[in-house]
Amino acid sequence: MTCAEPGPWRGETLRLPAWLSRLVVSDKRRIIIVGAGGWIGKTALMLLHNALGQETAAARVSCFGSTSRTIEIAPGVNFEQRPLSTLDALDCRPTLLLHLAFLTMDKIQEMEKAEYVRRNRALSEVVHDALDLIGVDRLFVASSGAAAFAD
Repeated sequence: MTCAEPGPWRGETLRLPAWLSRLVVSDKRRIIIVGAGGWIGKTALMLLHNALGQETAAARVSCFGSTSRTIEIAPGVNFEQRPLSTLDALDCRPTLLLHLAFLTMDKIQEMEKAEYVRRNRALSEVVHDALDLIGVDRLFVASSGAAAFAD
């Protein structure tokens, strides 16, 4: 089964280019997505699912966020998200980590700028403090909030 994006690309099957898909499949690193419930995270999950297949994606991809929950990327295709506070408990092995967990201003309108910055730094510190402990040797950091609200 391949997944079609339910968002702006409605009905289209999102796929990595063939050469990149082959690299993802051949690389045996664990893949962790922090902030998998946002639009960039769900898109990454969909691309990885379509490249790896359901069984391999379920075995290699782990999701972390503010709470435990199920992230549905298509009907019947789910990933379980664990609390970010448990990230540092993972075993140490080669890992690609996508850090996408940032609060966006649209969700926290009443928050002062200093508090917004403090909370986002705290999220990043949790991730940073776990990098060596869990064996992260590849790191990608992105924020949809920065993309949407850049001045």
